[in-house]
Amino acid sequence: MPDISMCQDDKCPRREKCYRYRAIPLKYQDYFLSRRKGKKCEDFMQIRKYDRLMSMEELNIVSNIVQRNLNIYVKPEKKLDILHIKP
Repeated sequence: MPDISMCQDDKCPRREKCYRYRAIPLKYQDYFLSRRKGKKCEDFMQIRKYDRLMSMEELNIVSNIVQRNLNIYVKPEKKLDILHIKP
């Protein structure tokens, strides 16, 4: 289980090899907004052979559900770096 902030950048070209993207999240998991510039990402973490990961198929399903739910709660007049999620 990761004790890290995880990434949700589903457009990142390195996401399939990044532990921050593929790790199995905790029940209460912290995420961050990607600071990636092109293909370069300072937050990239290489996957190690003993890491427990989610499959890319599982990640796509979860990502679609999360995006649908976030789109409901994000106030359009605010910047996306501050999400206003209803309790």
